[in-house]
Amino acid sequence: MRVLYVAPRYHMNQVPIVRGWKREGHQIMFLSQFAGKGEDYTDIQPIILGYSRCFDALMWVWKWLFHRGKMSEKQEFDIRIKFGIPPLGKAWKQIREFKPELVILRERSFYNIPIYFYCRKKKIFSILYNQSPLWDEPGRDERIGRRLLISMLPKYRMTPVMGEQTEGKEKMPNSCFVPFVAELMPDFEKKGHSAEEKLHMVCVARYEERKRLFLLIDAAEKVLTEKKIDLVITGEVVDEGQKDYFRKLQNYIAEKGLSEQVQLLKNLKREQVFELYKTSDLFVLPS
Repeated sequence: MRVLYVAPRYHMNQVPIVRGWKREGHQIMFLSQFAGKGEDYTDIQPIILGYSRCFDALMWVWKWLFHRGKMSEKQEFDIRIKFGIPPLGKAWKQIREFKPELVILRERSFYNIPIYFYCRKKKIFSILYNQSPLWDEPGRDERIGRRLLISMLPKYRMTPVMGEQTEGKEKMPNSCFVPFVAELMPDFEKKGHSAEEKLHMVCVARYEERKRLFLLIDAAEKVLTEKKIDLVITGEVVDEGQKDYFRKLQNYIAEKGLSEQVQLLKNLKREQVFELYKTSDLFVLPS
């Protein structure tokens, strides 16, 4: 099967999925809006589409008219992710030449609307992939703008986020749960651990508010102070928002006197992250 992915970038969590497709003999093409820092291209070289010249021109006008040219990296990034438009000729040419049998579109965004329309015209089956929960609040997608956006993208959706099957929640229509896959590491040793030994803890997460790294420090403060564990945090630091978050977290750790117990790393390669896993006893993800 020929499978085409269209996503903002080639995220690390796609590596084992693409590797699995290829191992089973399928052909994969990956189109992305931009290249992220530290991406692993061992299995596939994504084609970076970027944005249409028209959108770039409008972005420049918006930036200077409403922000006097001083829009933050995060503001510009958010606008591009939500409202960016692909270079249509280039995108359609790639699809025409690859002739996919399945197209997987990441996120409900303006970027994917013209790509989906082209696929629908060519009768190429397409499915949406995002991380909105399978079980969520009733009426989540009932707003007019939301319904209009949904109508212009694939009907069927997959998500790796189950959500809570509790009272007041309902299963979203035309959606299915497809969990993340991960590669087993057969060279990892099974380690025993006594109560007297110090635990080595690792957290891998972007330096962003939603990853709740300050909560991790607060939650682990007692055992960190008693020196029962040490903690390594690593993640992406690229834009100004992430740099600011990294500095604030660094200062917070220093204020608590935990700089010897907590090490902050950034922008490691995938292989380096695996080495961290090998030397750690416990993985934690506070988000």
